[in-house]
Amino acid sequence: MKILTIVDNLGIGGTERAAQNYSTGYKKLGHDVKVLTLKGQGIRSEFLSNHDIGIYDGSKDLNKVLSDIRLWEPRIIHIHRSGSKCKATINIIKFLKTKQNRILETNVFGRPDYSADAVYIDVHLQLSRWCLWKWQQWTSKSKQIGNILPYPIDTLALSNNLSVEKKNFNLPEDSFILGRIGQPYDAKWHKIIFDVLSDLLNVEQTYYLVLVGLPPSLNKILSNYPKNVRDHIIVLPTTNSDKELAALYKSFDIFIHAAEIGESFGMVLAESLFYKTPVITLSTPLKDNTQLELIGDSKGGFVAKDKKDFIDKIIFLKNQPHLRKEFGINGHKFINNNFNIETITKRAIEIVQICLQSENTSSLKRNLNQAGFTTSVNSQDIYDIANTHNVSISPLKKIFINIIHQPLFFKIYLNSKKLLSFLSK
Repeated sequence: MKILTIVDNLGIGGTERAAQNYSTGYKKLGHDVKVLTLKGQGIRSEFLSNHDIGIYDGSKDLNKVLSDIRLWEPRIIHIHRSGSKCKATINIIKFLKTKQNRILETNVFGRPDYSADAVYIDVHLQLSRWCLWKWQQWTSKSKQIGNILPYPIDTLALSNNLSVEKKNFNLPEDSFILGRIGQPYDAKWHKIIFDVLSDLLNVEQTYYLVLVGLPPSLNKILSNYPKNVRDHIIVLPTTNSDKELAALYKSFDIFIHAAEIGESFGMVLAESLFYKTPVITLSTPLKDNTQLELIGDSKGGFVAKDKKDFIDKIIFLKNQPHLRKEFGINGHKFINNNFNIETITKRAIEIVQICLQSENTSSLKRNLNQAGFTTSVNSQDIYDIANTHNVSISPLKKIFINIIHQPLFFKIYLNSKKLLSFLSK
């Protein structure tokens, strides 16, 4: 089949990596694959070209590009977007939609599209149970179909770097290294990691924190901490090298993770687990919280409910080297077995085949369920996930969670953003 991947650009982010992984995965399954970028290309362009995957650059002459694509006649169109209404992408989808093709959306942030044009998308792929739950709450009055399909991980490419030597930071021999890697965006980080280190140093001076991709605003906040804390932190720039990333992950005794907006997936968590580095992450039940589904006692680490819990779990794991090793082995197996490119892309193709065989949305949902796909998640299931990781959600937070995931609340939120944007002009 001819498959078109649509993504904003081919930069270094997790969304772009996922679009790359899907495209190469489809190619390995024997399909004819091309990529349409809407805002230019990026560092992943060369990788795709080397895998004989053509790239349409929509930032140059979009009308001509779309005409060429329509002549090519893709059977599957797989778009990666935030999920919210976007006039530009919907217009592209409407132009390319035919009776013969099917459209999948990887919904990066679990956001709803309330526009009438959302029906052009056959299945909205959510990255986790948490994402599907909140999306279905927000779209409860529509006939849109959601389904869980996480990001594919290029485990074969990562395996090539398993033998890479650890990064040497020239620290004392008894140092215990905590690490955090991320994109330099404020919302993807949380200052709690500075507070955690500060409190740990009151207990013992062997802790060090390595930060890769720290945003300038967090660097400014860090400058206000005591010298002893700053002396135990190493800040490194973002890297595009997979080999360098592997060396970094392997050098950490524990990967610590906290983000203001939580995670709709968490590519860095998956990569850390693959490289057998245990993870401790902060639960964010009022935001995205997929990190709970990637990390767990039986998989590759701990979930913390607050700063004190974070600190306690770091100290506990520091004193349990055998458990750290066990978490590393379990985490590697979990990612390798459940998120590899072949498994995920085959599932995506299966979804399209079910779409082609289904007469309407009702039969499509029924057929997906019969094939073992998850198209709905109830509230208790979400609470049970938290309970499993000993970060149970309080009754008050449950009330807030239910309120903010009502369609009316989210529509008010969207309209308030539009108003603020208008007033700021």
